Formats: sequence, structure tokens, C-alpha cells
Amino acid sequence: MRGNFISVLAPLWEKIATFKAKSTSTDLYQHENGTALTPKDEINRLQLENQLLTNELINATKLIADKQALDRHLAELANLAPTALPTINSSYQAYINRLKNIISFKVQALPARIIFRSLGTWNSSFWINVGETDNKQYSTKIVAKNSPVLSGNSIIGVIDYVGTNQSRVCLITDPRLAPSVRAVRGGEQDFATDNNVDSLLKTLQNKKTIIVAEDDRQVLVKLLSQVKETLQPSKKTWYLAKGELQGSVRSSGRVQNQILKGSGFNFDFSDAYGDARDLRTGRLLNDNKSTPIPILKVHDILVTTGLDGIFPPNLQVAIIEKIELLKEGDYYYELEARPMAGNLNELSLVLVIPPLNQIEENERNISIK
Repeated sequence: MRGNFISVLAPLWEKIATFKAKSTSTDLYQHENGTALTPKDEINRLQLENQLLTNELINATKLIADKQALDRHLAELANLAPTALPTINSSYQAYINRLKNIISFKVQALPARIIFRSLGTWNSSFWINVGETDNKQYSTKIVAKNSPVLSGNSIIGVIDYVGTNQSRVCLITDPRLAPSVRAVRGGEQDFATDNNVDSLLKTLQNKKTIIVAEDDRQVLVKLLSQVKETLQPSKKTWYLAKGELQGSVRSSGRVQNQILKGSGFNFDFSDAYGDARDLRTGRLLNDNKSTPIPILKVHDILVTTGLDGIFPPNLQVAIIEKIELLKEGDYYYELEARPMAGNLNELSLVLVIPPLNQIEENERNISIK
């Protein structure tokens, strides 16, 4: 039902997006690297930092459980070896401090403007106005080969060349790039829709920055408010089939239908997010009587897994539009999806975050301090 609802609203998103493009505020924010940001750009940058922090919060859940267990052990040790408590507490506090430093590093996002996009490689790459020089003002290297590039909190590509003052970005529509992703359903879908609705409502409610008849504006605000009331971002999110995405469009010329091809999607092996499920029935592999849950559905959101060595986990990439039928003997699904970032032809500002190998190096440096 949710999928049909989203499909009905799809034309509405496009029309309002046009209104938003015509009504961008002239007020600008100045990022520390000198890039001028509109209010919308600044909101997108902050949304990305929020998503990265959310990822770390999920990872920290186990840490909280460990702390509770440690507190119980400390209470037991208080009667047995009181002299050991200062040492244990000191070690735990040092670990917390290291974790804070790692989180602080991971949420750095450097805004950049697109400065060149050749018609011959339009769907494969573009150039941005940050390079090696921009790393000097930070304690770590943000702009590097394999630095992920995002629009809002959605992956759009990765840096494949770094110059002194500019870098080249390889787009997800380029067949050479194959991010590892998995399907998520439930709360994550509502969360993404809720963010879009919030953004549209803020634009529509600002009478000074939108060109639309007042009666139409009020109708749209009422409709979007009703949509928002039906969403439940906090409900359970199902993490299901994993696979890879690749671009499927030609490099040259503007292409409106930017479809990504997915392959290798199954849930044959259990992981931290859930137990393995049967390809066809969706039942747990170790429980034939379990409730069947399809491992893929149209309108599922595809997020990064963190298993490709390039992209951090749980960042949006695409939304499923078509799932190919299984043939006899198939052991995975193939699908088509479109980028969550929207029309990549209209990009002007992007966000660059540190490459995973730099994050890992930073974590090692912090851990030995």
C-alpha cells in the first residue's frame, strides 16, 4: 500500500521540486573552506552529518550494553579488589575518549561546487572545486582518492582523481562503479519520505520564497501534512537482500532516465542485521514455519553495506523500481533502481567525506594514544 501511495505522489514531488528550484533564497552561508552555501545546501550538509552520527549511534548500542555489564562487574569488584577500580575506570574513560574522537572524524563533510562537466562524459564524471590544498586546513585528509561524494545523505559517486585545487568524481551511473548495497524496508522508508515531506513543507510554508497561487499552496501544505501524519520513521526497519549496483547509461549526453542495474541480490548468509532467508519464499532458512518476508520489493530503499571498502554503511543509494522474475536455477535477483539523490543532471553542490581507509588509519592512530 505504501508503494502505491508513493507512486501516486511521484508527480507531486517533481512539480514541487520545480517550485523549490525557482524559489531558492538569496541568503548564503559561508563554509570554512570558502564555499558559499544556500540555506538548502546547508540543510543538506547537516542532514548528512546527522546520518553519519546516527550510524555511529547504532554502532554504540553495543557499547552501552557493555557499559552496563561493566558497571555490574565494577560493583562486584568493589568488595573484592577496591584498589583495581581506579585503573579499570581510567581505561574505560580512555576508550570513551577514543570513541568520541573517531565519531568526530567520521562526521566531517566538506562541501564542494561542480565546476566542470563535459558533455562527452556527462553521465560518468564531473569536476569539483576542492583538492589536495583543502586538506591542509584539517587534521586529517578528507579529499582523497576513493573519498565518497554525496548529495544530501545520498551517495552519488566517489573521487577517482585528486588535483591541487580540483578533483574528479566518478558517478554511480558509471558502470565502473559498483557499490555494495542491501534492501531496507519499513522505518527507513518512512524516514526518507518524512525528510522529503519536511523539506517541501518548509518551502511551501515560506510565502516569500515560492511562486505558486495561495490556494494551491494551502492545498499542498494540507496534503503533505496529512502524508506526514501517516509516516512512522521509528517503526522496525527490515534489513534484507544484499547485492551490487552498477550504472547502465551511456557516458555522453544528458540522460533523464538514470537507471541503475542491480545483480547478485540474495540473503543466503546471516549477519548482524538479520538471519538468512530463502530466495523465493522469504522464510528463515533455519525455520520453515517462520513468517515469510520477501527479501526484495519494489520501493525498497537500497543503502550501502560498508562491504565494498569505499562507502560507509547505511547511506542511501537508490530505490527499487523493477525486480526481474527468477528463472529456474537462479540463485539471486536482478533489478533496476533509480538514484535516491534524484536527477543527477541538476547537481550543483555536493559533499565530500573521508575515504574509509583514512578513517581506519585515524582509528588506529587514536587507539594507540
